[in-house]
Amino acid sequence: MTDPDTSDGRESALERLLRIATSEPGRRPEFYRRLLDSDVYVITTKRRPGQTIVPANSDLAIVQFEFTDGTWVVPFFSSLAMARHGAPGEEAAVIMRARELFEAFPQRILVLNLNCPFGRQFYPDDVEQLLATGSLEDSEKEILDKAKLVVFETVTVPPAESISALITLFSRTPGITAAYLVRCLDPGHVKRATLVIALVAQGNMDAVMRESAVVIRDTYRGTDVVDMIVMPDRDEEIWTNIRAIGTRFYDRSRGERISEALGGALH
Repeated sequence: MTDPDTSDGRESALERLLRIATSEPGRRPEFYRRLLDSDVYVITTKRRPGQTIVPANSDLAIVQFEFTDGTWVVPFFSSLAMARHGAPGEEAAVIMRARELFEAFPQRILVLNLNCPFGRQFYPDDVEQLLATGSLEDSEKEILDKAKLVVFETVTVPPAESISALITLFSRTPGITAAYLVRCLDPGHVKRATLVIALVAQGNMDAVMRESAVVIRDTYRGTDVVDMIVMPDRDEEIWTNIRAIGTRFYDRSRGERISEALGGALH
């Protein structure tokens, strides 16, 4: 394990990523991936002489705090400096792998950087999803059936915050070459619309679909349902319609944001 002590004023890699992800939703999936396999600090009731790392299945008792409403939480910290700030007077801070901590307290609320400038709460459902998928959102693939009559239209007012965050995510995800935004209407339900984000990509996109769902959940403020698809090469009709009517907001080959296509909404 690598000691994440930042008492010398330097940020650990996890801490830096947490700080960035706090203000940049597109980096949050990367933070969640990094978190599980990172070393964090926990507070124990008693530390054995010379011990700074808690091994798996340790019998050391990890301190839990009680909120004013009676809720019990397990605090953990991204660095020793954060532990000293968030839990002053608690000297027995030791290192533990975050995954092992989550596995040890599946039914507790875990709070990263309690009482610190930036952190995150993880509820039992969050812990379960993180351990199972490495992400915080389930994602279902949408398959557009050619036999179903749908109408595509251009999105005139794109969700700028979500698009900007997705561009950040896609630019850090190998395999995605382009992304389009289009609105899909069902003529049988004229008031029901779906924003479709169509990816041009190679390889298994299951992970990025889950991560994109995290970004959309944290940034989207609209009322439409938002779905994502990976465009199949064999379905030329649907692909042609999306490419003709939709807005290409990301293109890896250009190495830039195509914000002009969105009417400058990302500026």
